[in-house]
Amino acid sequence: MNIFPHPSIAEAAHAGELEIIFESINEAIVQIDRNWRVCYVNNVYLRFSGLTRSEVMGQTPFDFAPSFKTSIFHDPIFRCQSERRETRQISFSPVLNIWVRVRVVPYLDGSVIMISRATSESVKDHLRSERAETDPLTGLGNRLALGDRIDRLRHAKATFRLAVIVLNNLASLNSAHGYASSDLVTLQIASRLREGIHEGETLYRIESDQFSAILFSEMANIGDRLREFLSHLSKPIILPAGRVFVESAAGVTDSDFGAKDFETLLRQCGLALSEARVRSRQRHGENPVYAYHPELELESQLRTALQEDLRVALDGQQFQLHLQPKISLASGRVVGAEALMRWAHPRRGMLTPGHFLQAALEIGAMPALDRWTMQAAALMAGSLLASGTPLPVSLNIGVGALSDLTLPDRCQSLLEAAGIDPGLLEIEIPEGALMEDLEASTDILNRLHRMGVRLSIDDFGTGYSSFAYLARFPVQTLKIDRSLVTEVESSRPNRKIVQGIVKLAHHLGMEVVAEGVETAGQAEVLKRMQCDAIQGYVFARPMPLDEFTRFVDAHPGKPLPDPRSI
Repeated sequence: MNIFPHPSIAEAAHAGELEIIFESINEAIVQIDRNWRVCYVNNVYLRFSGLTRSEVMGQTPFDFAPSFKTSIFHDPIFRCQSERRETRQISFSPVLNIWVRVRVVPYLDGSVIMISRATSESVKDHLRSERAETDPLTGLGNRLALGDRIDRLRHAKATFRLAVIVLNNLASLNSAHGYASSDLVTLQIASRLREGIHEGETLYRIESDQFSAILFSEMANIGDRLREFLSHLSKPIILPAGRVFVESAAGVTDSDFGAKDFETLLRQCGLALSEARVRSRQRHGENPVYAYHPELELESQLRTALQEDLRVALDGQQFQLHLQPKISLASGRVVGAEALMRWAHPRRGMLTPGHFLQAALEIGAMPALDRWTMQAAALMAGSLLASGTPLPVSLNIGVGALSDLTLPDRCQSLLEAAGIDPGLLEIEIPEGALMEDLEASTDILNRLHRMGVRLSIDDFGTGYSSFAYLARFPVQTLKIDRSLVTEVESSRPNRKIVQGIVKLAHHLGMEVVAEGVETAGQAEVLKRMQCDAIQGYVFARPMPLDEFTRFVDAHPGKPLPDPRSI
């Protein structure tokens, strides 16, 4: 909305065309250009501020008012500059000791016009009440407004859905780009989410990183509706410093699920959000959206109980390592083993990592589990060496381990304590972990490589990285993800992908291990591709150390038959 007819209101005012109007309306008027420099100010503003025209013109408010960032004028100007739309605000000014109503409108060439005036008590009380239910940054209703709306809907016995959308990486954006840029991100997100609101529905900002919406879609279609919401956030956010991407998740509940109050509805959304995040981590690329159902209450209780049991187990002797053999396709010999954690739970029996790693992640126990696994694997490699079976033992580390600068030193201490050569310990890094922080990953992996520790990339082929990146890392082995191996017989595209991985890995001097091999047919195809080794149920499941030693003795090795002769 442009309220002045001239490109430069300063020129117009100085020429006498608007001076009488600007001074007679008893409102402070300031024009601020896109670089925050003042290019016009009227006498009312100068009387308000106690400044002279020469102190203000051509300067930014940050120059002549050091506390401007925290003043009542900063936010409405900032929002108008960012969104190019009119903004309004009423606040008490401790500097002027009065209540002030501020209105900011966009003008030509990227500038804005701020108009402010002291307000009466009646207007102040009305707007103060209105502000109590309004988020000051986005202008959306806040948590209080959401609660009032839900109370009215429940009183009218209306059926509705409550959705909560969380911005997962807003805190990291704050750290990387500053809170001013974070405000820009939040404003753009609010604008995009508004696009998904249908008539009669309402959008709210209930926390710094959480939005909520009252929707009226049928529950059967609510998943698609929420994915439509999140699709508005998939495009990059444009900041002065560059583009950023926002990671989000959504949970939704139905008013018919028997919640007695607003807080219970929010808790149901929270349970759905937790489940959405779990499933998103388990299935790469899946939209993190989940709808509440009553069974989540029991699942949440079980997860909480498991977390408490896990805290106890970290100080006890309930964890074990089982070894799964790696078989050479050329010789048929056991050429190594992967150490896989097992939890001998006192009530639930033997649990595999899929049953407890998510709980460990949620309570921050992954570093402790990584340390235990590394120590146990080194000791197990020492036991194999002492029994005359000097085979390398590999272990998985968590995604966050490559940011731990103490990892190489701890590894060195464990090798010395176990009395083994560094080449008998192999560390498997999830493919995605390498891409979290390339600089830190490269430094830590180079230090481990110089020590002589073998390095392997686990789950390769799930889409995170490329050979262009892998060439930067001192890696000896690639492990092809089981999702590619499973269809290597039946899917021609999968065969081409696996064949390409094998050839390129060999060209880079790397060995290739295929994991999750479950049939003889898969093994035959992989041998034809000259894959170096395989690991999977087709030969053996993970087993305790004593069983593994007997398995190695019983399989001295013989070449597997040539698939073409079968």
